[in-house]
Amino acid sequence: MSKGRKDCLTGIGSITLGLLMLFLIIPRWVVTSDSLNLTSPDTFPNFAAWMLVVLGALLLIKTRLERRAVGEEAGKKEIPAEKEKAWDGPGFYTAVTFLDIALFGFLLDKAGYWLSSIVCGILLLILYRSKKWYYYAVVVGFTFLLYYVFGVLLRVKMP
Repeated sequence: MSKGRKDCLTGIGSITLGLLMLFLIIPRWVVTSDSLNLTSPDTFPNFAAWMLVVLGALLLIKTRLERRAVGEEAGKKEIPAEKEKAWDGPGFYTAVTFLDIALFGFLLDKAGYWLSSIVCGILLLILYRSKKWYYYAVVVGFTFLLYYVFGVLLRVKMP
């Protein structure tokens, strides 16, 4: 699958998810009060949903402009799609990420925050074939930093 096609699918998916959040998920699941405050429980989800819609639309526009420029330069020849291995496509990475998040949810109650975060973060880096050692160090360091901020400073009970 070519980069332009991936960008189009990502843009369409982003717009679709943003609109679903705006019109179905947030109104049904986020409880709001009619107070005079500037912020309410739905402020951040609404912001995130609108950003998904706007950034998805910008990605579609960018992809369209790139395709037009490439078409004019190449005399409207199609660029051959690059060959991909069956296990190396976007579906593989989507499935791996979904399964890693599911594993994190399963391990969180049983093993606790530290262990489940470190195991799932490192597992995801391994499955994405990351070779830089400092990525692994960032996962471990960020896990402890989040625990310190929320568990120690803010006194949020962590599993």
